[in-house]
Amino acid sequence: HLDLIKTYPVPGWSVVLGEVMAPAAVLACTEWFLLILAVCFLPGLGNHALAPYQRVMFGLCAALLLPCFSLLGVLIQNAAALLMPGWIHLGKEHQQGIEAMGQRLIMAGATGLVLLFAVIPAAILFSMVFLSAYWLIGLAIAPIASLVAAIGLLIEAAVAIVWLGRLFDRFDASLE
Repeated sequence: HLDLIKTYPVPGWSVVLGEVMAPAAVLACTEWFLLILAVCFLPGLGNHALAPYQRVMFGLCAALLLPCFSLLGVLIQNAAALLMPGWIHLGKEHQQGIEAMGQRLIMAGATGLVLLFAVIPAAILFSMVFLSAYWLIGLAIAPIASLVAAIGLLIEAAVAIVWLGRLFDRFDASLE
């Protein structure tokens, strides 16, 4: 079997895809479960109670977009591990102290900033579809616009997976 592995190495993008899909799938299932609970049981806020139709439309939008946001978040964390391997500590031993806290704050801020920039194209896609057809079919366009935005986010995720695969290949000693 080792000869086959040396002859046909596993591409880095497939390793990265495998690393991100497990946590992304768990997050997506959790988000969908919580969305079902929210749509069914949460009350409205004050005088702004939503009709059941509106709840379902907003729930569908969230069900389409939240897993894509989570996938991008997982990809950003994996990119940080590949770009700055010295900052990532594996195992049960964690850094403690003010330096570790500062490092975690910097990583959280950087993750949020990168995620914000990553969703800008999807927000533009959503806005274009939603604003162009809202006058025609009303709130029913929101899930369609969310689907277009989700496709945009998934394209970004695919590009990031290929890029991270190339970064991962730099660390693969079997390719030397």
